[in-house]
Amino acid sequence: MRRAAFSILLAAGLTGCGELPRPFQPEAKGKTNPLLMPADRAGIVVEAVAGLPNGAAFAEQLAESLRAEGIIAMTGRGNAQSMRVRGEASAVSGGWDVHLAVNDGKSNALGIVVRTLPPDAPIFEMAALARAVALVLYPDGPVPIAPKPSIAIGDVTGVPGEGGRALARALEFNLKRADVKLADTPAQATHIINALVTIAPAKGTPPHETRNVDVRWMVLRADRQEIGQVRQTNDVPSRDLDRNWSEIAYAVADAAVEGLTNLLSRAPPAAR
Repeated sequence: MRRAAFSILLAAGLTGCGELPRPFQPEAKGKTNPLLMPADRAGIVVEAVAGLPNGAAFAEQLAESLRAEGIIAMTGRGNAQSMRVRGEASAVSGGWDVHLAVNDGKSNALGIVVRTLPPDAPIFEMAALARAVALVLYPDGPVPIAPKPSIAIGDVTGVPGEGGRALARALEFNLKRADVKLADTPAQATHIINALVTIAPAKGTPPHETRNVDVRWMVLRADRQEIGQVRQTNDVPSRDLDRNWSEIAYAVADAAVEGLTNLLSRAPPAAR
């Protein structure tokens, strides 16, 4: 069966990615919708560094290094509570003088980090820069790193026949492949993932009928508070839905994992 290329949305309100250049790979890899960020863990937004020819790529690398330090970091908009790293750079002999200003969500200055970096800012230099920013945020000690989430698959509704079980099993398989920890029971999980599948009536004429399949994954904390959603939608040939739901389930789950893991990495567990 030819797999349908499901577009993927992170929470309501974003526009679809459209037809994807490679099957099931989101175009906006690593970007986070600000609606998914809880106010108490709004994280820190790293803005493109002015003056660097690769300022946006530099910001992406710094955000990744901050995440390695246990800090919720991202590029993009963040939300109203997000802290900010704003920087500018000037060329010097053999590299760049980089000045980074760290501000809280109300634009109050928290500190400044100044470093001279080589032209390509190798990984070890980026890691040192991230640790300097972390020291501004946590001057009294190391960054508290949250425990790794433990996931349980909850309710999967709206799929005909055994399709719900197939979709749950496919998601478990793909989460394991992505090195996500699965809980033995829902009671032991820090997060629960539910799915609601909506299949629209057929449109078109045989043998070219299609039906729109909308999959909405809801990620809940252990206290059942929803922290965000990942949504997929696409038109699928009706004959494939009638005969090959197990294969469709694998394709859908495979496409959803990146968005789900991205959301889980930024969402704190419920207090126990």
